Amino acid sequence: MWIKATQASVAAGGILITINSGESASAVQAGDAAILGNNSPVEIKGVQQAVGGQWQLVLQDAWPYAAVTNGALRVQPNGGRFEAAIQAMRDINTYAANTHAAMNEWLTSTAATISVEKADGSSVGIPTLSSYTSNWGTAALKNVGEESGELMQVGAFGLGQSVAKNTGGIDLNTANLKTGFYSGNNWSNAPVAMSDTSWGYLIVQNLATVGASGYSSQIFILNNSSSKLWSRTRIGGTWGPWLELYSKGNTTVDSNGFIKAASPIIKLYADSIETNDSAIQQSPALVVNGVGDYTITGTSGFAQTGWYINTPTDANGNIKVFVEYEQVEQPDGTYNIDVKTYEPDYSTGPATAGAPLDIPAGRWIDIRLQALPTPEIEAEV
Repeated sequence: MWIKATQASVAAGGILITINSGESASAVQAGDAAILGNNSPVEIKGVQQAVGGQWQLVLQDAWPYAAVTNGALRVQPNGGRFEAAIQAMRDINTYAANTHAAMNEWLTSTAATISVEKADGSSVGIPTLSSYTSNWGTAALKNVGEESGELMQVGAFGLGQSVAKNTGGIDLNTANLKTGFYSGNNWSNAPVAMSDTSWGYLIVQNLATVGASGYSSQIFILNNSSSKLWSRTRIGGTWGPWLELYSKGNTTVDSNGFIKAASPIIKLYADSIETNDSAIQQSPALVVNGVGDYTITGTSGFAQTGWYINTPTDANGNIKVFVEYEQVEQPDGTYNIDVKTYEPDYSTGPATAGAPLDIPAGRWIDIRLQALPTPEIEAEV
């Protein structure tokens, strides 16, 4: 490849051609020819860089022509490099032919290994194709698919892919799904009502034949912030009821150590409140009005089903504080929950309100709120 510079200068009788236009001469070699302006070629002895950084061609003999200032420069490579390139091509062709012969031997030889010559002339032993195929099991002859006797690929039965296998709207009682992981919407006979925009995940395991006499299990997970989970089994073709599994998401441990059904829960202490993940969405706040007098603002109000308030007791089941409470709807639709606590007074029989008393240290009152509507989430298909 010719090397060119747009401006170069040399003095009459000089031995240096200086490149003034900034091009590099690093690729120039001894024996190359310099053609400056309209002058005939002269032989190059070597290259160097001046103090200012310009590249200079060192001539084999003094410049025999008139001085040139900022003339066009071309450097013609010597023939030795062309001969080297031709030899390299011959070497590549030879190596390719040897490689082709080695590949043919690798394909056809019944020996365990063959010797292959590397580019540097050394040899290495490699296992032949026969050494691999003679040890293949039956998997090499199987088809890929989801039927019995076939090989599974990534995504079969929802395994290994980024999204579980989508079934669309099906009846979970009669779909007879194979063992696997599934997602879908608008399922019927799910543990909760579903629609086109409500999604769930399903894990299916079959113990015996899929069908009317099958034995199976299903685990259903609802795709929303509650992440509730249900399971059921089929025995002899008959599905049992869905059973909801209890977790920290749908239970709470009250101030007396008992597990109770939960949704949004507030723990009311004497000087603070503590919320679970569901309750914090309502952004409740506590106002301490005085001794044993508390107001919790910004709530959805007491739960409308099941329990909604629980007070601490001692080892004998006696209440630690007597509690009075009410909820008051606010103009913005939220509810203030007013709680007042008193010293229990047993002087006339069952406990009544005595003097105002703060909630004892280390104890709290559990308040269960009405859950906010859960937005339906449309999953990516």
